Amino acid sequence: MTTTAYRTLFTGILRQTTALSVGGRDLPSVTDAPLCRDGQQRFTLRGQTLAGALIATARRLEDVPEFISGEVDQQNKKPIPPPSRWRSFTSHPEGKPSPEIRQHVCIDPKTGAAMETGLFNLEVLPAGICWPFLLEVNSSGADGEQAEAIAWRALHEWQAGRCYIGREVARGMGWMQLDDLQTVRLSANILEHIDAWPNAERSNNYPTYVAELAKRFGTVETIDYTFIDKPKVVTLEIPFSITVGSRDNGYGLDSLSIGGHAESEVMASWQDQHYLAPSSLKPEQRAELFDPDFALVMTHIEGKRRPFIPGSALRGPLRHALERYYRANGHWEQEGETLRRFFGALEEKSHDKDKNKTTYASALLISDAELVDDNWQAAWFQLHAEDEFTAGAYSSSKFDRLALIDAKFTGCLVLETSAADELQFQPLLDKLKELAERGDIAIGGGQWRGHGWVSWHFEEPRRSGVAI
Repeated sequence: MTTTAYRTLFTGILRQTTALSVGGRDLPSVTDAPLCRDGQQRFTLRGQTLAGALIATARRLEDVPEFISGEVDQQNKKPIPPPSRWRSFTSHPEGKPSPEIRQHVCIDPKTGAAMETGLFNLEVLPAGICWPFLLEVNSSGADGEQAEAIAWRALHEWQAGRCYIGREVARGMGWMQLDDLQTVRLSANILEHIDAWPNAERSNNYPTYVAELAKRFGTVETIDYTFIDKPKVVTLEIPFSITVGSRDNGYGLDSLSIGGHAESEVMASWQDQHYLAPSSLKPEQRAELFDPDFALVMTHIEGKRRPFIPGSALRGPLRHALERYYRANGHWEQEGETLRRFFGALEEKSHDKDKNKTTYASALLISDAELVDDNWQAAWFQLHAEDEFTAGAYSSSKFDRLALIDAKFTGCLVLETSAADELQFQPLLDKLKELAERGDIAIGGGQWRGHGWVSWHFEEPRRSGVAI
């Protein structure tokens, strides 16, 4: 008997590899951009959010047909597209994660200082949180067969870690990876399959139910995919590492001091194994007296508060350094527009309407940089302002600052662009790596006090997971 396709169910676990922030209703909040919550105050990834992210992934590979995502013509000049063959389900995180507040500031590239009214913050969920994922595909007929295959190909991009959801993706937030992908194919010829799906009694926890169906009916290991030869978008992944501490040549100590939201100072607590204190401070007094004026930005990973480098703290300095280089060498007129497309840019208003600059989505994505291991060390620096006439301290000028003096972080640059644009962006990418590895790019605070001039190292690039 020839089997007739009915529905194909894709299930798995979306694991955050970086922090995530997705918005919802505009509710009163202590943050400028709160997380999406449902009526039970559960953190929520809406089905439409997941559908949009998956369609965006598919469009990087090929043209998406109307029976997956069609455009509705507001002026009724075209027929209304058919209902989508894909149906994504809303998800809630496993466990009860605690949100964090991540602070951003716009830096003036000319002065290196914060712009006025440039401070804002987001509510985020830290890396490592897992979300059940479920996609239903109407796989009947020739269109359904293609819809199933396109979903399969897009989800394999997610398995490779190329899943981007929510706010600030170009600054390293919302990077996710799909784990434990399973595919259950249901047939219209088998009554048990039709009776099993959908099942309103189990709809409150469909991912668990689909896992049961996978045991009952088995799973599909591979799906034939012959619709594309080459993806529309080239993906270039460049892993990098940032080392804080003594230089390899024995000359100098690279320290790093990146601050965060005010909650970082409130939640700062003394950790004997990680903090160095002034020798004059007795060990039994350190925890009691520890109240830093400037605390390190931290996140919860595996139940521990540990420092990290936000992608936003890397993206701004990298862009400013590249722009400064081209301006200083007189190449800004030739490279300015390419740089706008490389890093992304909002429309710039002009008195001449014909000269308004176009808005570009960023071709370069920069992840958060996470600690390699738990062997990090920070120092509690004691500082004061000094009177240059008397060579003595100003009254009430004592302050302190935390800075990392030994740590190693890893992250990744991802360039997503067409093959033609890749040729234009490659010189910018090469120059960016050269400036960073040469030590010409500082990150974080206290740069003119010696902090932030850290050591960068870039690994060989990979094109869609394959080393070049």
